[in-house]
Parts: sequence; C-alpha cells; structure tokens
Amino acid sequence: MGVAVVPAEIRTAASKLEAAAGGVRDHCPTEVSGVSDALPGSESAGAAGTLAGTWETRFRGWATRTDAQAKGLREAADTWATTDHTNAARMEKMAREGVL
Repeated sequence: MGVAVVPAEIRTAASKLEAAAGGVRDHCPTEVSGVSDALPGSESAGAAGTLAGTWETRFRGWATRTDAQAKGLREAADTWATTDHTNAARMEKMAREGVL
C-alpha cells in the first residue's frame, strides 16, 4: 500500500482555491452599509457601519489566507514533481550502472 500524489491534481485544487478567493474578494457583502444611509444617527446605523467594516475585513482576510494556501499547494506540487523527476533519474542511472 502506498501513496499516490498527482501534482497536476494539487495544482487544480490550488486553482479552485484561487477562484474561490477571487469570488469572495469581488463579492464582499456591502448591503448592510445602506442601513447607515437609511437610518442616519440611529443606533442601527452605527451597528451597520461596524458590521460592514467587520465583514469587509473578514472576507478580504479569508481571501488573502486562501490565496496563500493556494500558493503553498502550488509550491508543494512543484517540489513533489521535481523530487519525483530527480529520483527517477537516479534510479535509471543506478539501473544502467548495474547497482539495482
């Protein structure tokens, strides 16, 4: 029993993460900020402003962290592919030299 790692599939997962992050970044909820304009000076207006700022920070923060995870996956896939290639070349060389 072994582990099969397919770098292309890891890169595909990274692309899906990047797409999700982009979607979240492009569609941060802003509807609640309209409450401040509709009810100026009210307690609800202040709470809506606070909520709008919190959502903005949290949604964009999630997108940034998700982009970082996607980058890490791409780097892992590249490292795995390079290691596989290097090991395959070593094994071929050892076979040619009769070491295996």
